[in-house]
Amino acid sequence: MFITVLLLYILFRNFDWSDFWHVLQKVSIWFYLSSLLVIFLGQLLYTLKWDLVLRAMGVKVPFGRLVQYYLIGIFFNNFLPTTIGGDGARVYYLGRQQGYLKIGGSVFMDRFLGFFSLTAFAAALSWTLEISTPPLILARNLLSIALVFFVVSLFLAHILGVDRVAEKIAAFDSRLTGLGDKVQRFLTDIKTVSRKYWAILGVMGIVFIYFTMLTWVYHTFFESTSGHQVDYWGTMTMLLSIGVLANVPLTVNGIGLREQLHYLLFASLGLPKEISVSISLLIFANILFMSLAGYILWIKFRLEKPVPMPILAQEPPTIK
Repeated sequence: MFITVLLLYILFRNFDWSDFWHVLQKVSIWFYLSSLLVIFLGQLLYTLKWDLVLRAMGVKVPFGRLVQYYLIGIFFNNFLPTTIGGDGARVYYLGRQQGYLKIGGSVFMDRFLGFFSLTAFAAALSWTLEISTPPLILARNLLSIALVFFVVSLFLAHILGVDRVAEKIAAFDSRLTGLGDKVQRFLTDIKTVSRKYWAILGVMGIVFIYFTMLTWVYHTFFESTSGHQVDYWGTMTMLLSIGVLANVPLTVNGIGLREQLHYLLFASLGLPKEISVSISLLIFANILFMSLAGYILWIKFRLEKPVPMPILAQEPPTIK
């Protein structure tokens, strides 16, 4: 909480509120509705990303039900003091029918592959920019280190054997036999997904499509409010970088850190603080609007009696 307040204080200490309101007055209703549509489509795409991971694990669930759980997750992400509250909500609701361990594995890999994709695209694009501002150099170095970590982790998940994990844990302490079985099943699901290349490429494709649409929103906003041309790929690079770095657990739900990153990174493209912070708050407002749908669904599920969810098909994970 202290870091959140500190970052917000630093951000708004020399903030020109008159310029900020002037920027917001340039936002047309059509642009706002377009940005809201992009955020909504983004939630559908990210639900599809989760669905790909589930299918790689041999679990098939009606897509509409996944959308509902994902929206509930967005609500918890924004109204609990953590960015992983939504993950817990997804595990809880779908885990009641499919098993908490398996769904926990799917949410973990959904997150992992999502961050891997963001980091890969952001790191690759950052090295192509002819910009040498300190914030971008720092972000590029951090992203490159993170990319190495993700690649090594994915490689290890692909090659390491997991069939004797339970046995080794039980040998260490017989009281941990049950825990060993759960750890082995969890790692088996992780390994299964890591070997499904179509799932990994599918997740990367979905992330790229969503951030291409979101970059269009940012690029359109920047050019209409700043009055000059802004580099499209530079905009995408900064946006992807923020998508990774804003999730560093330093502040409450990324508040303060996200706005500071908008200011520091987009300043590398010559954009003033008031413009970059404006679009950050606008997109955050759209996400909060999506959270309202999640809240309504959460109330609906609380009032309903738990009923078995129709499962289309389920196949045991195999490792080849």
